[in-house]
Amino acid sequence: NLIEMWHRWFQLLPEVEKLSVPRWHFSEILEDETEIELHVFVDASDHAYASVAYLRFRTKFGYKCSLLGSKTRVSPLKYMSTTRKELMAALLGTRFSNSVRESLTSNIKRRIFWSDSSTVLIWLRSDHQKYSQFVGHRVGEILESTELPEWRWVPSKMNAADEATKWLKNPSFVQSSQWFTGPQFMYDEESEWPQQTSKLIPNGTNEEMKLSCIHSGIIMPAIVNAANFSKWERAVRGLAFAIRWGRKLLAKVRKLPFSSEPLTQAELLQSERLLFSQAQWEGFTEEMVAL
Repeated sequence: NLIEMWHRWFQLLPEVEKLSVPRWHFSEILEDETEIELHVFVDASDHAYASVAYLRFRTKFGYKCSLLGSKTRVSPLKYMSTTRKELMAALLGTRFSNSVRESLTSNIKRRIFWSDSSTVLIWLRSDHQKYSQFVGHRVGEILESTELPEWRWVPSKMNAADEATKWLKNPSFVQSSQWFTGPQFMYDEESEWPQQTSKLIPNGTNEEMKLSCIHSGIIMPAIVNAANFSKWERAVRGLAFAIRWGRKLLAKVRKLPFSSEPLTQAELLQSERLLFSQAQWEGFTEEMVAL
């Protein structure tokens, strides 16, 4: 299987020789005072995670998009969940956008980050301290450089970064492909852009949620209120009769014989031990739970 992948990769090299990408982004005349937008798409798969950036601007003939560049990383050999890789892709896109803004001389008025992972978008809108250390650190770094309104959802089929993460999918070297020109919706007005169908509720996912268990234990319920008895012996005998009554009902249900002889020493001893145990739970609850 690995040999087949190498053969496929070598077969793509002649196609790369024919490929050309314009270095001049504004090939057409811009409208006066047009706002230049930076659109960054991020995506991840089992094989890789990636980000790709485009400039979007208005000309006299409508909106145009220009490919700026991309960053791709191979997935770690150690197992990592897909949502974690999606978060790594979002972090890669954030760092890439910072690098782009520092290198461009054009004044970018607006940035938009596109991801098809609802879980990542929920993490960004949540209290990241409630999630695992892995998620919390990366969400914190993303939010240091970006604002929440800059992050939007896009369907997978419209996510341009998807082209760089699917190994089983042959890349398209056609100049009119989505990778080189950007998704079709970026040539439309903003009202026509993809909209999230479901609400992104903060803390709306339990994935990677940090476990916060303060204490847990079984608290023994009170069997008998000793304050209702004037003597210890009466409390012991009262509980012993209650235990016997329960056994009698169980025997009746099972249609078994049951003796009505006076209380035995074993029954009184069992009742007394239960009362001792109840007193220990009431007086030393924390110690009993710890035990």
